[in-house]
Amino acid sequence: MSKSNSPDHPTSIAKSEDQEQNRDVNALFSSFRVDQAGYRTFSRHRTPKPQEAEERAVAGEHHHAKRIAIYSPIGGSGKTTLAASLAAIFWQLGKKVLVVDASPWPTLAYHYGASTARAGLRSFFAPGNDVPVRILARDLNEPAALDIDASVAATPTDYVLFDLSGASSGELAGYLQQISVLIVPLVPELASARYAEAIQTFLGKLPHAPRQVLYVINQMEDTPVAKEVCLSLSQLLGDKLFQTPIYRQGEIQESLDEGIVLPIYAPEAQAVTVCNEIVRWIEAPKRTAPAKAQQRWSER
Repeated sequence: MSKSNSPDHPTSIAKSEDQEQNRDVNALFSSFRVDQAGYRTFSRHRTPKPQEAEERAVAGEHHHAKRIAIYSPIGGSGKTTLAASLAAIFWQLGKKVLVVDASPWPTLAYHYGASTARAGLRSFFAPGNDVPVRILARDLNEPAALDIDASVAATPTDYVLFDLSGASSGELAGYLQQISVLIVPLVPELASARYAEAIQTFLGKLPHAPRQVLYVINQMEDTPVAKEVCLSLSQLLGDKLFQTPIYRQGEIQESLDEGIVLPIYAPEAQAVTVCNEIVRWIEAPKRTAPAKAQQRWSER
């Protein structure tokens, strides 16, 4: 007896649902037109006038800050908490940090004790320390892209971290082409593999994609589904998937409630341990192969 091909057959229903999910994921990136000027060009990609170039050089625009973005198409994946935590760890290492809150609803400053959200450049100081973490938030009434170069030129900066929560498709393409490292937090849900695959496809279309890409599983739980997702992502992403997931833990919400950034509020938390490992990965992403014993070096 042949199998039924009617729409009510279980197999047909499963295929239909799977096709629908794939369409949903693909739709996330279908509007990205990276081969056109569909996004605003950032100031560092614009050729300045001779006098303007000279003024910027004097102001210190050529200070080479490493640019890192945290982005995920999955809501609630912990992008802002991860950006705030990494910035605090870099600061603890004595680095000068600028965090760019590119969200239409900037909330990153709350992690550093802010009582209100507002646009512009803000500086947050720890007690007894005169080196701030600077946060630059967008103005919803100003459609122009944030002038990152001006903020970097004003104060020497070692790292610029972008929290791309809620960034539009055009803005996202622009931001991703001015960074060197992209960190993508994923949640342990079955759809994450499709999202990760869509992101990789999109990055492959960018003329200037980030050189280093790292996927991190966030809000991990000890459940069969979560473990299955980890296995699927490991097979899909290989060494681009960070080996240690960030587990769901109460300290994360507590730190936000207290207005104390997580690495300062709970330095022994598992999430902070993983963030420290990510910082080490950013500093030295791949170990160079050691020279074999008794082999002479060559000059090139």
